[in-house]
Amino acid sequence: PLAVVLLRILRNFDIVGQSDLVDYLTFLSIGAQAVLLSVGIADRFRNLKSERDVASAEREEMRVLAETDTLTGLHNRRGFVARAQLAIGQAQQTGQGVALILFDIDHFKRINDKFGHDIGDMVLERLGETLRTHVKAMLIGRLGGEEFGVIQVGPGPHAALQLAEGLRKLVTGCRLDDILDGGHTTASFGVAHASFTTDVQSFEQLYVAADRAMYRAKQDGGNTLRFFAPEMQAHTRRSLELA
Repeated sequence: PLAVVLLRILRNFDIVGQSDLVDYLTFLSIGAQAVLLSVGIADRFRNLKSERDVASAEREEMRVLAETDTLTGLHNRRGFVARAQLAIGQAQQTGQGVALILFDIDHFKRINDKFGHDIGDMVLERLGETLRTHVKAMLIGRLGGEEFGVIQVGPGPHAALQLAEGLRKLVTGCRLDDILDGGHTTASFGVAHASFTTDVQSFEQLYVAADRAMYRAKQDGGNTLRFFAPEMQAHTRRSLELA
């Protein structure tokens, strides 16, 4: 391109004569520059898109990590609550019921005290693996310590109790022979159900109700489930007022 520019300058000063060759070379030079510019712009757009895709993937990875319990591979409390609120919103829009099941490993402190926290973590890890394998149609998370939560849109109260019973059997049947003496553990379950024609209108209310039922299951000896009942309502309301 520089040689072509020089030839045109010399021609303008009549140092070289008029020539179709100079015009032809000028045309080729401009065309080549346009092609190179187009290629450069296309490469830049591809690079920008690739950078955006990488950044988007990194943000998604960070979001998933922020909402995943690293020990069990389940949703952590933050991830579970966020998705539970979406599920409740869906249930409110469609008029469906929604069930929240909370369960807490029985006597988990004894496991930590007797075998150590590393063994306790192995129990939670094994339980998380079992839940991920067998519970795929429901939202499930580890809410903290040895407490887990499951939420599902659609089932009625009776079906919610059946789901909880199935989970109770799954926890009891989780083989831990290579980790614990006795080879298994148990859990206490609390079940709350809302049709959104009742006083329960939010995740917070549903959680308090299920938590109260779970506490009753603990009081009744563990390895059982309890359903949120009307006589628990006053306690639930007082808890919400104090929250």
